[in-house]
Amino acid sequence: MKLLQLVQRSITTPPGGGVGSITTPPRSLNDILNNLIGFATGLALTIASLVIIYAAYLMLTAGGKTDQFEQGKKTITYVVIGLFVLLLSRAIVTIIRELIIGP
Repeated sequence: MKLLQLVQRSITTPPGGGVGSITTPPRSLNDILNNLIGFATGLALTIASLVIIYAAYLMLTAGGKTDQFEQGKKTITYVVIGLFVLLLSRAIVTIIRELIIGP
């Protein structure tokens, strides 16, 4: 049951862990790492969104070229897999941190 709570907390925690902001400096190495992880996650989500838009453009403009359509479909598949791995890695890091450091 505790594992399920840790996974829920890792998914609902805002990027950066909800600590630190532009006005408050980070207080510890943990805060700095949370801010870096939050920034990297936001950047990855932005890039993934742009790649999905590009892949959709490829699919829409294929006009009968099956190669171009398949390339767009593969690209979307790879982006979705990458997003799943990204979210899973955040959950694993949060679970390990909670088990070692505590809540």
